[in-house]
Amino acid sequence: MNSTTRRLSAVAGVVALCASAAPAMAGTTGLLSAAHPEAASKVPAPAPAAAATAASTATMRAVVYDCGGDAKTRPSRYTLACGDANEGVKNLRWKGWGTAKATARGVMWTNDCTPSCAQGKMKSLPVTVTVDKLVKGEATGQYRRMTVTVTGKAPKGVQKVSQYRISPEAGPVLR
Repeated sequence: MNSTTRRLSAVAGVVALCASAAPAMAGTTGLLSAAHPEAASKVPAPAPAAAATAASTATMRAVVYDCGGDAKTRPSRYTLACGDANEGVKNLRWKGWGTAKATARGVMWTNDCTPSCAQGKMKSLPVTVTVDKLVKGEATGQYRRMTVTVTGKAPKGVQKVSQYRISPEAGPVLR
């Protein structure tokens, strides 16, 4: 049983438990208001249905758009510099994909552009990548922001933290 199946099974158990407790809880507000009418207005409203809460935290099919406008799910490799592919991330291992915020560890490749980008050397740096701003659609959601953080010291000319706005039309755009 994988972790997603275990989570869904646990959510189903919580929903069933709440559903079975609902009849027992029905009328408790009525008993309070009959015995203490002045306290009836101070009784908090019932909590939202467990199913609605479970649905808001469940995973969904989510995508991130690449430079070509293609939707990618859990990409293991992703180009950040769409014009020349001089920067990107690879070997990504995701956690939490399909939730409001997903995180991966991997490696960033970047051209040092010394003395020029044509003659530069590629460097590999360990990074953490986070996607968030999940916009939910009918069938899928799409992440709209990516943050790339160099773990450890960033070399000269490389930002420690870079944020990208992601759109279906343009892919990643450095903010």
